[in-house]
Amino acid sequence: MVVVNVLAFDTCSDACTVALKRDDRVFVDHRVASQQHAQLLLPMISALLEEAALTPPELDALVVGRGPGSFTGVRIGIAAGQGLALGTGAGVVPVSTLLAVAEACRRAATEQLQPAPSHVLAVIDARMQEVYALLTRIEGDRLVPLSEEMVLPPAALAGRLVVEHDSGVPHINEFPWPAGELVIGGSGAALYADLLEASLGIDSAHNLGEFLPEASDLLTLATDTLDKGALLPAEALQPVYLRDKVADTMAEQAAGRSAGRAHAK
Repeated sequence: MVVVNVLAFDTCSDACTVALKRDDRVFVDHRVASQQHAQLLLPMISALLEEAALTPPELDALVVGRGPGSFTGVRIGIAAGQGLALGTGAGVVPVSTLLAVAEACRRAATEQLQPAPSHVLAVIDARMQEVYALLTRIEGDRLVPLSEEMVLPPAALAGRLVVEHDSGVPHINEFPWPAGELVIGGSGAALYADLLEASLGIDSAHNLGEFLPEASDLLTLATDTLDKGALLPAEALQPVYLRDKVADTMAEQAAGRSAGRAHAK
């Protein structure tokens, strides 16, 4: 399958961000609008489709930020992605919101820092005095995830990171990092700047501060999957919350709705 027309969006942070790729052109609408995603997302998508002279059935694929992030924002994005996929027949590519933040940081670090760092740590504020985090390694113009996606207190982050050394054997607690090799960024990196810089052994120049996911980066991260045509069906697009209680609550709500429908019959 040749994938030509691709819509990407993420609503898991304070940003409501949409990008539409038609052939070699990319149309973008990126807005920082906390708690307005439900009102903004579909009109933003419609406006970009009109600008690109496309209709929804002409979409080949959807690239959707699947979390972690704001619980409400994650649900909005997943619901919109599933609905659009079912309505248009487009396949889906889920992308980690943490990885999208890391990609934004990679681009900035490559432009701003010399020598360029070798690793990017994306840190998103998770509320309740916790952060979401993902460690990645820079390989050329792409990122390779090294750690699992985590939710934990920021003070515990350094102790949970896994670093791959030349031996290929993962080690824990190999800090401080060699000077200049690690950059951090994201809303959590800004909120807990002093704590993270001290525990990770980095200076303030290597804390890039608040970066939000951008839909154009989702397109970049999904390139290989899109080129292979390895698209998933709508039902495969599922939210990633990381907090077990939230996932359990959502599952319980779904089970309750199913039981209610069965009872109604």
